[in-house]
Amino acid sequence: MRYVTIFAFAFALAGAAWGHGGNVNDIPNGSVNSCDTCHLNDDFGEDFSDAGEQWTVALAAMDSDGDGYSNGTELLDPDGAWSEGDPDPGDPDDVTNPDDPGDHPTAVGQASLGETKANFR
Repeated sequence: MRYVTIFAFAFALAGAAWGHGGNVNDIPNGSVNSCDTCHLNDDFGEDFSDAGEQWTVALAAMDSDGDGYSNGTELLDPDGAWSEGDPDPGDPDDVTNPDDPGDHPTAVGQASLGETKANFR
């Protein structure tokens, strides 16, 4: 019985450590920042949870990290049109983290990081 208890406890801890890694496929470009997309400051993560862990038009329109850019703009789906299973929109180099107020798109009129990199390829 003792070993069963130890195994059950270890299994529960492992599950908690793995978290919701599968959720990176539930948002556009979720793999770019991986778990940090939701768990860096937990602002976007809480909004995502409140949305039923679904990418929605309303979630895309929100600015979870308060940096002045919508979640959709940061994840390159400003209209919230992306659905799970669709290819990720845009250039992954242009994705910014909707959970990090210090990480946001470049100002209008400036070249994006993806465009800048393309100039050097």
